[in-house]
Amino acid sequence: RIGQIRRRLGQPEQAEDAYHRALELFAEMPNDFEDHETLAIETAIAQRELGLTLQLDLQRRSRTEDMLTLALRTLDASNPKKLSDKASLEVARTLHELGTLFLSSGKRAEAHSNHERELEILTRLRKQDPGNPEARFLQARCNRNLSLLAFPSRRTESGATSSSSQDVKRA
Repeated sequence: RIGQIRRRLGQPEQAEDAYHRALELFAEMPNDFEDHETLAIETAIAQRELGLTLQLDLQRRSRTEDMLTLALRTLDASNPKKLSDKASLEVARTLHELGTLFLSSGKRAEAHSNHERELEILTRLRKQDPGNPEARFLQARCNRNLSLLAFPSRRTESGATSSSSQDVKRA
């Protein structure tokens, strides 16, 4: 949590240090938890938040994708047969951040793929617990990004004539 506070205060270096320290501590305690999924969830959250912190530094922004992907692998490895709802929600959060990263960097196909996977998870979670506010909020954000992906990028728009505008002229 210290890393989140430092990042919000505009102190990315201190936030990064806090996340690295958290990851070191998590690595030292694998046998302290009966439920390895709990440790995996906390580790993946720290990895995801570290990735989001690295995104603030344009020189290291490419490492953001690596950290988000590592967080997904950590969660997937925690219980390969079936993730708990809590772990599934963290997978959805991480997919959202990865999809948003891809969307902002013009990797539309990758963004779409991540948001579609996120939506599948959130739809399942909402069927099980329709009142879950976190899942509802994430699903709204996911749908917003998918709607952005439904429209052509500006580069595509400027280079092509819209058939709908031609149809309007004909009418």
